[in-house]
Amino acid sequence: MMWASMAIRIRRARLGASLTQSQLARHTGVNRSAVAQWERTEGGTTPSVSNLANIAVATRVAFEWLATGRGTNVTEVPDKTSAVTYAMDEF
Repeated sequence: MMWASMAIRIRRARLGASLTQSQLARHTGVNRSAVAQWERTEGGTTPSVSNLANIAVATRVAFEWLATGRGTNVTEVPDKTSAVTYAMDEF
């Protein structure tokens, strides 16, 4: 079975959190166009580790799933501070 690309996982996480690209951009501190680029399956860009951690926090998905496609997309981290620590511990 082929894992979905990071672009697809970012889009799934955003939609699962009921966020628009503009809302996710505000949560991560980037322009909406950056989110659109992250979600492009061909010719897009990859978010930095810091931005990926922010996406995980904003959408409440597990950092490992978002970054690699492994594991579950549900985070068991209850709050934002812990989620950032959890995400950053992955590297």
